This record gives sequence, C-alpha cells and structure tokens, in this order.
Amino acid sequence: MVAPKPRRQAAAALAMALSLPLGGCCSLARLLCGPDRSPWVSESYRTPEEAVATLCETARRDDPVTAFRALSPRYRSELGATGSFEFGVIWERLKRQVPGLHMLGYAVIESSLTLPDGRRRFLLETSGHRVELIVAQVASWTVIHGASGDPPQEEGRYLSGPDRLWERIDVGPGGELVVRIPWEPTTMGPVQPDQIRQVTLGLEWKVDQVRDPEATGGGGT
Repeated sequence: MVAPKPRRQAAAALAMALSLPLGGCCSLARLLCGPDRSPWVSESYRTPEEAVATLCETARRDDPVTAFRALSPRYRSELGATGSFEFGVIWERLKRQVPGLHMLGYAVIESSLTLPDGRRRFLLETSGHRVELIVAQVASWTVIHGASGDPPQEEGRYLSGPDRLWERIDVGPGGELVVRIPWEPTTMGPVQPDQIRQVTLGLEWKVDQVRDPEATGGGGT
C-alpha cells in the first residue's frame, strides 16, 4: 500500500475542518490548536465582571483547576465537587450539558442584570451559542502562617453568607479594628501570634450557576 503524500493529508485535514459547522476563525483555531497557552488574564473575583472574565479564561485554556476556584461554594456542592482534583470529570460533563461552554473564552457579553436576590446574571454569546452565568457574592477568611524558616501554610473558610462577614469586624475601645477569625486548632494546629504572616477577610464574586438559557427558557435579553 502506498502511503498518502503529506501534502494530500494536510489538504484533506483542512477540508474536513472547514466543512465543520464552526462559528468563525476562533472556533477553527480552537479545533486545530487546542487550548490557548498565551499569557494568563489575571485571575480576579473583585467584581462580577472579573469573575465572569476569569471563568471565560479558564474555558479558553481548558483549566478545570482554576474553574473550580471560580465557582461559589454553593455551586460546587450542587455539582458534587469537593475538590479541584475530581472537578476535571465534572467540568467535562458540564461542557457537554451546556453547548458553547468550551468556547466561552471567545464569548462576548450580550446583556447583564441584577437579580432580586442581589446576584448578577450575564448572558454571553459565542460561536452561535448562548451561555448564561449567574454570579454571587461570597464572604471568606484566609490565614497564612508559618514559623520562621518554614514554608507558609494557608488556611481558609467560606462563610455562610456575605452578611456574616460584618459580624466578625468590630471597633475596639481604642478605635482599633477588631477582626474575629474562627480559630480551629484541630485543623490549623497550634499557631503562635508571631507566626501569622497574613490575615484576609473579605468579599468576592464567584460563579453561582452555569446554564444553557435555551434549556431554561431564559434566551431573551
């Protein structure tokens, strides 16, 4: 049997790619080249728009580890994801359930609105598909600690709701801010005050739902 010539193989592959129902040059590049490897757009959850941009970036790079971090604790629980390691399987399933999610990195925002419960709804379009993202504000605390010369360790927890954040902040008798962190020696171990390197208590926006708007009846703007 005579092996096909390389030029003929390349032409056949290109013809097959061009015959597929793709939504533009980005779709073709994704098909031929796979996940994007260019420099990362900053991972950030300070605003609803930055949370959406972060998830779009994870889709562009097919990065389930960062996608897991971009989700709210409530949505992680709904999906059955207890950690970033096993989330890879869930991420692949979610991409099959929501057409266009794999192309979210090339999406444009068609509309956004604030829901009655304070969450934000974004409708995105990519390669002929629409994807609906709901983002919610979550509260959390983080403590980075470690003895001198030891690598730092990070511990943190999500609070049950944004309102719980302000319950942990008070003003002391001398006008100083007092922040109360639920210290748990069973998980964090004995830590001396001089071993604490950083304490963070704040609000972030995380993706609370990823949906196909056509399946949920929310395709309109």
